[in-house]
Amino acid sequence: MIASERLAPARFFFNLVSDTEMIHDEEGVDLPPGGDLVSHITRALEDLHQNDFLASAEWQGWQVVITDCSGQTLFSFALGYPCLKCNFPRLN
Repeated sequence: MIASERLAPARFFFNLVSDTEMIHDEEGVDLPPGGDLVSHITRALEDLHQNDFLASAEWQGWQVVITDCSGQTLFSFALGYPCLKCNFPRLN
């Protein structure tokens, strides 16, 4: 591995998923080298919460599934009222 590959930002995708549909995040979000994915997700959740996106009944039954470039699911959380459920699988 060359040094520039180790320092390249990681890209994560925030896909919206329901029982019948999937809206793919085609752009993704770059996380700088040494960046903290959990902190980034927390900030994104705070933004969604401030815009009442998380509590919208329109999104009930949907979830956000965060994947890496290989398509591996890293985190997922439910959208919609009345509750927000997060699923944080163990990362090795």
